[in-house]
Amino acid sequence: MDNLKKLKIGVVAGGISSERDISLKSGGAVYESLIKNGFSAKLIDIKSQEQLVSLATYKGLDLVFIMIHGKGGEDGQIQSILKIAKIKYTGSNSTSSRRAFDKVTSKEIFKKNGLEVPTHWCVWVDEEEQFEDCDRRRIVVKPSKEGSSYGVSILNRPGETWFDEDEDAALDPDLKEALLKADSYDGEIIVEDFIEGKELTVAIVGENTYPAIEIIPPNEFYDFSAKYDGIGTKYIPANLSPKETKKLSELCLKAFKSLGCSGWGRVDLIKSKDNGNYYILEVNTVPGMTETSLVPKAAKLAGLSFDDLLVEIIKASID
Repeated sequence: MDNLKKLKIGVVAGGISSERDISLKSGGAVYESLIKNGFSAKLIDIKSQEQLVSLATYKGLDLVFIMIHGKGGEDGQIQSILKIAKIKYTGSNSTSSRRAFDKVTSKEIFKKNGLEVPTHWCVWVDEEEQFEDCDRRRIVVKPSKEGSSYGVSILNRPGETWFDEDEDAALDPDLKEALLKADSYDGEIIVEDFIEGKELTVAIVGENTYPAIEIIPPNEFYDFSAKYDGIGTKYIPANLSPKETKKLSELCLKAFKSLGCSGWGRVDLIKSKDNGNYYILEVNTVPGMTETSLVPKAAKLAGLSFDDLLVEIIKASID
């Protein structure tokens, strides 16, 4: 522990993505904990792309605790810069971060590794005919490169088709709106089957998985409000048998490592109500660390305080 406290740590937060405000909250929580516990740390608020990619931003640091969510922090950018600067950092490398950040790429990798994912396809805003053969009753529309549930919509089919028969077979207006909403963010637009079931998340630090948490949102899905306002959202330990707990742990580690991820992260998945199978949704390489965040909640179930959790993340990043 004494050796860790000799490290000059930069907690890098903020950034220029849609998740900037959440990132600052996460970074602030990490910084305050490190200072309180005698670490040599400073909080660095990234306010521009130029600042992010400048080696001068990280001068004199031994370790960067990456707390930038979304673009800049989870897409491999800062990791590439820190590799050039030969500075250690928390979490996955640039290649695995890019894979995890792109939901199209990550889903294909999961499938190749024998993991189940919701049936999905990429679509475009102005090609309405792509929905002519869509027979799904419920679908999820989302951008492929965004976090915190930004740009996500869940739709229920209004009738036999996704077209409005009263408007000369025009695309259903709710679907059109969802496509435009997703298109306003980075990446491709993904449409995928809605899997009804229990929403679970598993935190990973080093080679260890923490107890799974079931998320019960007050709304139809775990949207931005449910994540960060926390009003009405329930977080409970997943009710799993020892055998199922072991299976889930192995499954999540496989998903995490299939992308080449390391250090720490979080795997989000659904346990299907219909068949009991686990469907991998995504891997988060820079999870939130606010008072309502899931990784600290999972660590608490494992008997670790927030302060202890940070030490474990630092250890996993410098080993």
